[in-house]
Amino acid sequence: MLIICIINTFAVIIHTFVLKFQLLIVLTINDMRNKLIIKFLTIAALLIIGNAQMFADDELYQKLTSVSDIHPEDEFAICQENGDCAFKTNKDALGTTSPGKANLINGYLLITTTLVPDHIKLIPVESETNTYLLQVKSSSMYIQGGTNSAKDLKLTTDMSASRLKWKLVVNNNSLRIMNVETGLYICNNASKFSCNKSNSTYYSCLYKKVSQDGDLIIKKEYDSYSSFVTLTSTDYDFTETNDLKAFIVTDANKQKVTLQQVTQVPAGTPIILYGNRNHYIAKKLAKGTVNKLSNNILKEGDSSVSGDASTIYAIAEKNGKVGFYKVNKGVKFPAGSVYLVIKESGAKDFYAFDEEVTTGISHGFADQTARPADNNWYNLNGMRIDAPLQKGIYIHNGKKVIVK
Repeated sequence: MLIICIINTFAVIIHTFVLKFQLLIVLTINDMRNKLIIKFLTIAALLIIGNAQMFADDELYQKLTSVSDIHPEDEFAICQENGDCAFKTNKDALGTTSPGKANLINGYLLITTTLVPDHIKLIPVESETNTYLLQVKSSSMYIQGGTNSAKDLKLTTDMSASRLKWKLVVNNNSLRIMNVETGLYICNNASKFSCNKSNSTYYSCLYKKVSQDGDLIIKKEYDSYSSFVTLTSTDYDFTETNDLKAFIVTDANKQKVTLQQVTQVPAGTPIILYGNRNHYIAKKLAKGTVNKLSNNILKEGDSSVSGDASTIYAIAEKNGKVGFYKVNKGVKFPAGSVYLVIKESGAKDFYAFDEEVTTGISHGFADQTARPADNNWYNLNGMRIDAPLQKGIYIHNGKKVIVK
C-alpha cells in the first residue's frame, strides 16, 4: 500500500483554492491500484486566510427547466450552459464574467465573491403570457434585443423602445431567452453576449438564485461519504440540505463503527457527510446555538497527527467499498482533516459502510439537553415537517412525539 505525494497534493490544492477564494475544499489522494483513496472535505484554506466572513457573499444558482419555477421575487443570472461565461455588464458593454466549469455541478452554479454576474429581475408584461422585461438590478436598465442585421444586445431605460419583450423557451431541458419581435435568442460568443437565430451553438440559460445571504454553500465533488469539519465561527443547520446527511461517530470497536445522524452541528465539529456530487446549502446559526456533541469520537487532524498503521483511520475506498481505512505509519493529517481512533485489540484494517459501519438517527439532538426549543417538527429522517401533520412519530423540541 502506497501513499503518493500526499503532502504535495494537499499543498497544491489548498494554494489553488485560496487564490480562487473558494468556500470549501475537497482534498483527494487517489491511488486505486494501491487500494487507498482518502477523501477530505476541509476548511484548510479558510484557516490560512483567517477570515471566514469574507465568503458569506458566495451565491448558488440553479439552472431552470420550467417557467413554473419563476416567482416575482426571484433573482436570476444569464449563463452559458456549461458555466464558462455569465452575463456581466461593463459600463454600457454587455460583457462576460467566468464562473468556470469547476463550479458547475448537476445543474447548480456556484458564484464566488470575485465572479458575481449581473442579477437579473424578470418583469412580467401585463396581459401577455410568459413574456418579460429583463431588468439589470444594479442599474435598473433593461436588456434590448438586437435586430437581424445588428445582433448585439443593448441596455436602455427607454420603456417605449422596441425589442424589449422576451419569451422563455424550454429547449434541451433548459430555459432559453428569445426576443418576441425578432425570434433571436440571447447567446454568447467568446467575448460578449449577443443575439443569434440559432440557440444550438452557444447555449445561454436562465439560472435562479437559490441561496440566501449568509448561507454556507458546501461543494461536494464526490458521491458517497466524505469527511468534513465545520467552520469555527458559527454553528450549522443541515435540516434543509435535501439528500445531504451529516453524521457523527458515537462508537468504534473491533466489530463495527457506529454513525449517528445529526441535523444541527456546533462550530468546529468533525463530521461525516453522505450525499451525491452536488452543491448543498447549510443554514448558518449563531455560534453557541447548538451544544457540543460530546458523544462524537471523530477527531480533527493537524500537522502533529500522523498515521501509525495501527489505531488511526480515515475515510477510504477499498475494492470498490467506502469505509474507514487504517492509515499508514508516518502519513500526516493536515489541519481540517478528520480521523478516527480505534485502540481495541483485534481491530480490522477496514470498516466498510453498510457492513461494519452502521448508521442511526439522532435527529440533531444528540447530547443537546440544554438546546433551546425551536418549536419545529421533524420526521425520523431529521427533515422539518410543516403542519398539518399526518399520523406518525415526529421529533418536537428534542423529544419523540406520537401524532394519532
